[in-house]
Amino acid sequence: MELKIHPNDKMTPVERAKAIAEKRDYDRIMMDPFLGEIKARLIGKNTREYWRNEDSLVMGDIVSMNRFGLDGMGVGPNAYGIAEAMGVVPHYPEQGLIYVESHPINSIDEVNRLKDITIDSGNLKMYYNATARLREIADRFCGVGASVSGPITLAGFVLGTDKLLKAMIKSPDKVHEFLRYITDNVKKVVDIFNVLDIGFSMADPIASCTMISPKMYRDFAYPYTLEISSYIKEKSGRAPSYHVCGNTKKVWEHIKNLDIGLF
Repeated sequence: MELKIHPNDKMTPVERAKAIAEKRDYDRIMMDPFLGEIKARLIGKNTREYWRNEDSLVMGDIVSMNRFGLDGMGVGPNAYGIAEAMGVVPHYPEQGLIYVESHPINSIDEVNRLKDITIDSGNLKMYYNATARLREIADRFCGVGASVSGPITLAGFVLGTDKLLKAMIKSPDKVHEFLRYITDNVKKVVDIFNVLDIGFSMADPIASCTMISPKMYRDFAYPYTLEISSYIKEKSGRAPSYHVCGNTKKVWEHIKNLDIGLF
């Protein structure tokens, strides 16, 4: 399938972005809704069939682009894809959202058991190949990106969110050791995908003040998020976008200092 300009649009996403950057007239504001598992339905697949198949990932993005006129494409690896590469066993239901079935470690004391990521870990190669195909298909039409996890959410997936939050209070030094492993391996994922000449986004839902205190964000989320965002900007030449769910107002003073292009 080929990418097509949406009937309501007058520009390709690349043309629109260039016009906005050059302060020229453009046809509409840019938008990129997160469709997630909705893409599976658009191509007649269930959640499991979609997330476990390279062809489905590619087709889901093409169909979504042509139907909704999105301004970018991307299929992961997301927090679950990276967590799976670290040893998490995710459950892919036929319908509904992915969730963690089992963790590779049961205690903050077991961090040294975790292995470093390679492209052959988990399903990273599937996400890489799908992204590479989209990059070729979308050339000069729209941007393609890879999404990586922020440090707190990824740590929560690997250890268990409840255990992570308790350890932040009882064993902060061990949490920092854990987050060092998490951060170093997110950077490995960036290195793997960066050769495709794409953009990056980073999402850290659990880093919300709905879940953790502003002090926890400052002490545990901020330094590692800054390191990852700065690394992405240095390696790719483009600042990543950053998403956190829920209430973030109390940590805006930290977020504004991150090397991000969009929040």
